[in-house]
Amino acid sequence: ATDGVLNVRGDVWPFNYNPILLELIGPDGKSLGLRILTISALTPQLFETTIPYKVSDPTLARLSIRQDDDRIDGLFYVYTQEIMLNP
Repeated sequence: ATDGVLNVRGDVWPFNYNPILLELIGPDGKSLGLRILTISALTPQLFETTIPYKVSDPTLARLSIRQDDDRIDGLFYVYTQEIMLNP
């Protein structure tokens, strides 16, 4: 990722109508960027979005994609991947 923008494209099959959160998390655990996707259908769907971020040096971050469960407390789905963010 460069120029303060991470392009994200993928497939998702929402479990419920809660939003899907895409977040960049730095090595210190702090959020570096966030995008919230609203859900309009409970069917498999493609998404394409961007997550703006700010870093002053190359930074290894973790992209987290998650959705909260609407029946019990906690997360229903979590996917993470390491991403190198460049200023």
